[in-house]
Amino acid sequence: MIILGLVGNLFNILVFHQPTLRSNPCSFYLITSAYVNIIWIMASPLSRMLATFQFDLSESISILCKIRRSVAYTCSSLSMISIAFATVDRFLISSPKIEYRRLSSLHNAHRLIIITAFIYCLIFADMFYCLDIVGLFPSITCTINTTRGCGLYNEIARLIVLVFIPSTLILIFGYGTIRNVKKSRRKNSRSQGNIIHRIDQHLTQMVIGQIILIMISCIPNTIQCIYLVLTLDIEKSPLRLRIEILSGEATLVLTTFQSSLSFYIYAKTGGTLFRQTLKELFTRGFLKYCHVTKNSHVEEILELRRLKHDVEE
Repeated sequence: MIILGLVGNLFNILVFHQPTLRSNPCSFYLITSAYVNIIWIMASPLSRMLATFQFDLSESISILCKIRRSVAYTCSSLSMISIAFATVDRFLISSPKIEYRRLSSLHNAHRLIIITAFIYCLIFADMFYCLDIVGLFPSITCTINTTRGCGLYNEIARLIVLVFIPSTLILIFGYGTIRNVKKSRRKNSRSQGNIIHRIDQHLTQMVIGQIILIMISCIPNTIQCIYLVLTLDIEKSPLRLRIEILSGEATLVLTTFQSSLSFYIYAKTGGTLFRQTLKELFTRGFLKYCHVTKNSHVEEILELRRLKHDVEE
């Protein structure tokens, strides 16, 4: 999943940076999601994999422990809210009201992401106080080691920022987008008269596909988080604690689907727009490689001819 995620998000960045897409606010939100997904994969799943081989320095160095967890929570939350903002943008651009459509702009998208990223960094800055290295080698781990309030704040903050806010936006504006699309199709079946143009139609399909992926990957972990908050005051047996840890790890694996499989969802739901852009990207890259290789061969031939000429003289 780590390799699939890194490769897939890298392709997402390359595709959405192409001229046909990069000026679209929705593309900017999806690019932002791809960037923070890469950072999250490096900070969370990759780190956990290295920890199994005792190669994870964040499990033994306090400051790295704090930074890694803070970055992981901030990036996962920013990825989710970026998809939610993309859903809002699809609602605005599909609206029959011109005032709403004017709100969908690249300038507003840049400003919204910057403000949100700053707020999320502040929300999860508590990690620098709450987290520390606990235990003795080889059983040391990076975990909350201060007050009970830290654990409660952390779980509630994650539920609100990572689940409640994005889910609410996605449900409300996703439903609104579907209604707007149906209305626009009934009013005018011809593509030129449609409010939703071809690019916007494909982007809407991609966002809907991503929403379905988010629901599949995040609902189990959400239930787990709610359960932990509700049972925080209950005294638990060692067996129950082990079961909770195991179920928590299983739901965390599912959450990697959202960040790792987005490229493949876009390729499936993005229609000819995404696949054609990806094909053109590969074609240009291959032609550029052939051009560079050909030029290097020509230079080698000219150099050999020059040397041969010098020897003959």
